[in-house]
Amino acid sequence: MKKKMTVITICLIAALVLGIIILPLGFKEDVFKGNYMNSNWSKDIKITNGVINPGFTEVDFTVDKTGNYNFGYSWMPEGMNSRNLTSVNPSVFRFVTIMHITDSDGNIVFRSCAGAVDASTDLMFSAGNYHMVYSYFTDRESYIEYAKEFLCSAREAEELADDIDFNALGGDDTIKLDYSLTLRRNNDNIAFSIWVFLIIVLMMVLLGVFLQARTAKAFDERQEIERGRGFRLGFITFSVSLFLVMMIDILDILPMVHSHVLYTTAFFPGLVSYVLYCIEHEAYLALNEKSTGVTIGFIFVGIGNALAAFTNAASGKMISGGKLDLPAINLLCAIIFIVILPAAMISKKISSSKENGTDDDDEE
Repeated sequence: MKKKMTVITICLIAALVLGIIILPLGFKEDVFKGNYMNSNWSKDIKITNGVINPGFTEVDFTVDKTGNYNFGYSWMPEGMNSRNLTSVNPSVFRFVTIMHITDSDGNIVFRSCAGAVDASTDLMFSAGNYHMVYSYFTDRESYIEYAKEFLCSAREAEELADDIDFNALGGDDTIKLDYSLTLRRNNDNIAFSIWVFLIIVLMMVLLGVFLQARTAKAFDERQEIERGRGFRLGFITFSVSLFLVMMIDILDILPMVHSHVLYTTAFFPGLVSYVLYCIEHEAYLALNEKSTGVTIGFIFVGIGNALAAFTNAASGKMISGGKLDLPAINLLCAIIFIVILPAAMISKKISSSKENGTDDDDEE
């Protein structure tokens, strides 16, 4: 019965691996071609006696395939980030921006108005060419006229204008605006969903095999004590790393990384320190367990994360709004499981072999 289950498990793993390899080859474009635009640029906006030069910025882009897309857009003065935008009055920026997108027939497909913004929304784009215009305003009259044409009704334009202190705008100044623009097709194709599902199932099967093999092995009393010490070290390390991440987030030391990514990384120092401690004190491997299989397991998990990181980078998911997003964690996991943990296992194996060789010489 046990031999039969082993054969079934091997066949299941082989089928999953084969599906993961073949599926992207058959649906290469649909699975991996999801990011159509990812642009970042800067522009100096000069204001002289309330007159803006240039008065607008234009961007053209093409959508190759009709579908539902996530459209990310931002514009803000140099040095500013998304965290302090909501608490800043538009007058600080010295002018107001109206952005609108039109298709090849001149129909407006999207519009937005703000002093500065960092946002995203889901939009349905048909295949074709699109024209985007950023227009800048310092006076109420021209703002209302433009808003009525491209943004909203006359009454709504008046209400929007009432919320802006135009007397504080204009003057003489040069402001550098940082722009970010992303257009990514949402993952609505079946092939991609199946491919991700196969990877998840494969990881679960391998984890089950690994845990079953580990539970069948035993640790002696000394190892259990060292594992307890390693857990305490891991908890302390995690607590310190969490505090440091909180300070980094509060002081905005890493503005190019989303907050939820920072807090996720706080778990890894504690986990890695626990594993490294157990490896160093010969408490990670059970009695009579070989390090080769565990090392290969580490590398396999790392390769899976590396493939996920590559896929996320190719589809533009690793960065959103100009910042590292959660998929970047796959790259960190790849480094840990391919480099750090295998290096620790191999290093310990070499040092243990040397110690055993020294002991044999002493006995002789």
